[in-house]
Amino acid sequence: MQAEWISLVVGELLGDDVEPAIVQQVDNLSAISRIKKDGSSNAQKAIDIRFHCVKDALKKNKMVLQYVPTSDNPADLLTKSLAKTELSPQA
Repeated sequence: MQAEWISLVVGELLGDDVEPAIVQQVDNLSAISRIKKDGSSNAQKAIDIRFHCVKDALKKNKMVLQYVPTSDNPADLLTKSLAKTELSPQA
């Protein structure tokens, strides 16, 4: 996980003995629920491997998931089409 590696490097550079928790902002409540839920279902088995690293980081308090509404997510500018009103300058 790149964020964990960056956290370790920054900690080494700053001389911090304590690793700060990585705050991961997510705009998908379903994904947050699946990651935090213990166990798995048949529908979830295909993605369990991908979420294993995140679940492990959450259990070790190395990561915190934070919900961000889609309307407040700056990453959406790069990943989703926007309505004309969202692109026009505010007066």
